Amino acid sequence: MLNHIDFIGINFYTRIVIGLNIRQKLLVNLNPNFLDNKSLNFLQDPSDLFLIVKRLSRFNKPIIITENGVPTSDDKLRQIYLKGIFQSLAKLLADKVNIMGYYHWSLIDNFEWGYGFKVKFGLYEFDKTTYLRYPKESSKVYKSLIANARENVLSNPTRLANL
Repeated sequence: MLNHIDFIGINFYTRIVIGLNIRQKLLVNLNPNFLDNKSLNFLQDPSDLFLIVKRLSRFNKPIIITENGVPTSDDKLRQIYLKGIFQSLAKLLADKVNIMGYYHWSLIDNFEWGYGFKVKFGLYEFDKTTYLRYPKESSKVYKSLIANARENVLSNPTRLANL
């Protein structure tokens, strides 16, 4: 079946912890805020992306992270998250995992079904009245991380992991 697949695409947002209790009942640990209509506080850790990509790399197919980011109004948190994601990607590349691409969740803060404009996804703020876009500091961090990756990953991927 995998012979007919060109690549593995991953939309990575949050983690769900699943386990068994003593009586062998399936337990699912969702962040309760994940289902709360007022917020989207995902359980997110950049190292989780490393774990899932590493696990999927056993299929020997190129991997594209087709959507990833952190829904938050705290742009400093977004910057920290992006740096962590790029560190995870650098470790994967150092381990010779075939990563073809990485796409950030959203360029601009946009309308999210069920949440409206309350949840902030983007690297740019979006003025719904004028349609103007304003870069957040995280957009500059993202640009810098990309430039650093282009410069360093091909010659020595472990250098990127030391951001």
